[in-house]
Amino acid sequence: MALNMARYTAMMLRRAPDAVRVAWGSLVTDGLFRATGELEAVDGGFLPSTTRTLLLAPSAFPGLPQNATLTINGTAYKVHSPPLPVENGDLVRVLVVPVT
Repeated sequence: MALNMARYTAMMLRRAPDAVRVAWGSLVTDGLFRATGELEAVDGGFLPSTTRTLLLAPSAFPGLPQNATLTINGTAYKVHSPPLPVENGDLVRVLVVPVT
């Protein structure tokens, strides 16, 4: 029996303990959301910054463009980069920024 990777990826994302609900228009899926804090050196000082990354199944939002607005667990985020394949392509990484 062949393993259906798209189905397995969707199941993995749905069952992950830290899964989030992600919506784009009428499409809704599960994903993994990470926000990591960093300090960037700027003009002899440091500026705190946060990188927000969303991992999704590649088929979740076909054609997701840069600057689209996603809702992640009820909070609006703007797509900063188009989906980028992660390693073997079973997931895609989307960088997002909060809508202000």
